[in-house]
Amino acid sequence: MKGAEPEAVVGRLNALPYPPTVWSHGWVYGVWYCGTAWRKAIYHGQYPATFVRRVLAAFPASDFRLLHLCCGRCRVPGAVNVDRVRLPEADIVADGAALPFRARVFDVALADPPYTADDAAKYGVPMPSRSRLLREMARVTSPGGWILWLDERYPAYRRKELHLVGLIGIVTGFLRRTRILACWRVPGAVIERERAA
Repeated sequence: MKGAEPEAVVGRLNALPYPPTVWSHGWVYGVWYCGTAWRKAIYHGQYPATFVRRVLAAFPASDFRLLHLCCGRCRVPGAVNVDRVRLPEADIVADGAALPFRARVFDVALADPPYTADDAAKYGVPMPSRSRLLREMARVTSPGGWILWLDERYPAYRRKELHLVGLIGIVTGFLRRTRILACWRVPGAVIERERAA
């Protein structure tokens, strides 16, 4: 898929008026300051203020088939928004560990699952299995596609199934959770050519 190379993704991010995200030595990294503690949260666990804007700058919905898992009260424009709870923002109600999609149909899969059992209880859902959710995301993402996982830590993964290509700190202000955006690519011919270059 055209434009999925890390250099292109980072180039689109750096066109925004924020400090740069870096692509160097085969790695995407940086810190995204996505809001302030002055802006009150409307609901528990909502995305930081500019997070979705940055994701859509990196992966425009006009060019990429986007999947948004554990969407909760956030509807990502142009994405297929999935949650296991019937909410107005969800296009599809499904368990993220058993998605109703064929294999390899998305270019980018984004997940923001509950971080703790307390978070899951606040959302009224069971705590998901990180490994099952990540495996299912890899199944529905095309070779060369991206998996983005927002959490307080990034989950264990199988190196033969995914290539970790970046970690980005997500900061929203004082006395707020600091999160991390883990970025993987699904192996395939595209990635093997990039690694050889």
